[in-house]
Amino acid sequence: MKVARVIAIVAMPGVQLLDVSGPLDVFAEANVQARKDVYRLLIVAKTAGHIRSSSGVRLVPDLAIGDAMGVKIDTLLVAGCPNAADVRPDVAVVEWLRRIAPRARRYGSVCSGAFLLAATGLIDGRRVTTHWAVAQQWQRYSAFISLVSSPGLFGVASICSSFQPGLAVFRLGSIGPCCCSSRATFLTCATAKPIV
Repeated sequence: MKVARVIAIVAMPGVQLLDVSGPLDVFAEANVQARKDVYRLLIVAKTAGHIRSSSGVRLVPDLAIGDAMGVKIDTLLVAGCPNAADVRPDVAVVEWLRRIAPRARRYGSVCSGAFLLAATGLIDGRRVTTHWAVAQQWQRYSAFISLVSSPGLFGVASICSSFQPGLAVFRLGSIGPCCCSSRATFLTCATAKPIV
């Protein structure tokens, strides 16, 4: 039996809830459509215990960064938060990302999570995206990283597109383009008649 691929999303205090739930919902729906656990979904935080999101909703991480060392991560995403461009990145999380991200098959960010990923140095020389509202603040990294998209490194430029990392993984053949197409339609398109 094939082992489920681990999708880990790093969530810091103040995380934008949709940056976590959007990608996870795409992978969860893929499991439903495949009628098996193709993906094992994990939220990773600096420490165990609740994380308060920017909306006040609390998340319970599956793993703390110290506990996640032995987990074979297939895809690692860093979720953003509304003040990511203004917050000094946590040194312990940056060091953990430096060690773990290169071991993952692929890694990337959602919205302003690109700022935490940039602090690691792992995307120096790469082309990435971030939320349009913090593009001006991106200039502190501009000598090393250009703000666009790049194959193999996923970034999402607005909160409304937080489903894209999951859909991009499907396009690369994880469970097939047919499932990708049906999931994109299911998660992003209204199919019911409007209420008049």
